[in-house]
Amino acid sequence: MSALPERLWSEISTDFGQVPGMGTYFMVISDDLSRYVVEEPVSSLTANAVIPVLDKIIGEFGVPDVVKSDNGPPFNSSAFSDYARHKGFKYCKITPLWPLANAEADRFMKTVKKSIKATVAEGNSWNQELHSFLLSYRATPYSSTGIPPATLMFGRAIKTTLPRIAYEQPQHNIRQKDSESKARMKVYADRKAYVRESCIKIEDVPTSSDEEEEELGPQQYPRPDDPPRDTVVQHAPGLPEVQGRPQLERRLPERFKDFIMK
Repeated sequence: MSALPERLWSEISTDFGQVPGMGTYFMVISDDLSRYVVEEPVSSLTANAVIPVLDKIIGEFGVPDVVKSDNGPPFNSSAFSDYARHKGFKYCKITPLWPLANAEADRFMKTVKKSIKATVAEGNSWNQELHSFLLSYRATPYSSTGIPPATLMFGRAIKTTLPRIAYEQPQHNIRQKDSESKARMKVYADRKAYVRESCIKIEDVPTSSDEEEEELGPQQYPRPDDPPRDTVVQHAPGLPEVQGRPQLERRLPERFKDFIMK
């Protein structure tokens, strides 16, 4: 389980999505502490198209310490490496094709794609619907922290189209609650993947005794010119030498030499 960052907008995760049935792409950036999400459209998945969009977001929220992604094409270029060095953040590559490594952005991307797909099927504007979806998401308490992402990010509750009821916001220990939520998810994931705790202990690992080492003698490491230990090597008669060395003839492994029929 990964611990929460110490500061807001210190570690962010990025992911890309495509509008179903269209050639339009959009980039999603999620703050790992507050789970606040920012979405921006991009013309293509190239470094020249992604860097200006990321630079716009950094201009609004500040330079993060770490940027994580699933090793996509825009982040493998030298232009993005130079941009990260110029801005002063560290780029962290996660395991490709493993959603658990970038679970926050990947899970949010699935929800966004489902919402966009339903909007396109109804013939409505997907871009306008996406903005409404982001407003509702940012104002809804997150499952693991119990606090809306916008409230945790900006320190205030944002207004939505739903009527608001005046109540005192309870104070939560978000780190403790997030840790407990991740522990429950880990138990579920381990049960689903049939993960079991190993019963092997340190004292159960077999080790060689002093008597066995004396009987076997000191370990001899083979040299590069030595033949393999499990073969019987014999000079082949009648074969010329190459570079001052006789040709070698390899036979069956030594443990089978008594069974060779002559």
